[in-house]
Amino acid sequence: IPYDYRMSQMWVEGTLGIVPQLAPKIMLNEEGENITLSDNKAMFSKWGNRWADEEPYRFTKAIHNYAATNLIPRHLGPEYVIHGAKLYSPWDPARTQITLVIMEWFFDRSLNLIKQLDSKDHPFSKIIIMTPPSVPDDHDYEEYTSVPVTVQFRDSADYMDICTAHVDTEWFMITN
Repeated sequence: IPYDYRMSQMWVEGTLGIVPQLAPKIMLNEEGENITLSDNKAMFSKWGNRWADEEPYRFTKAIHNYAATNLIPRHLGPEYVIHGAKLYSPWDPARTQITLVIMEWFFDRSLNLIKQLDSKDHPFSKIIIMTPPSVPDDHDYEEYTSVPVTVQFRDSADYMDICTAHVDTEWFMITN
């Protein structure tokens, strides 16, 4: 039995004799009215007694519960039945460009990120590093990544980087 809200209610009802109260929005019919469940206490109690000395749940790799999980297809496993997952396509750099905006406060604090970028799977086609005006203009970021890097000196508070970075791609992501 895969774990599910109703399955856990059935188990509580069968082993403890407690009939769970259903949240009003969980069990609705086509007209939006609450469904009243039939009295299955005797049957669930029989199941609870039958499985009292064993683990009633069976685990399988054929079914997986990704309830309310956002995924891209490469994160899926070998399961055949999937519960609750929302699948999204990864960024395709051939179709969509995305800029990574990095908020820098000193000199080269973002260097570790830049050095690791080419060894990772990422969607970024450009990088903008937002630095304070006090940082010298002698950077060598292009030595560490194949992604084009631009340094921009901020002219306002760092929390305004999200608004003041000169991004020319349709999409961007900001990090510090």
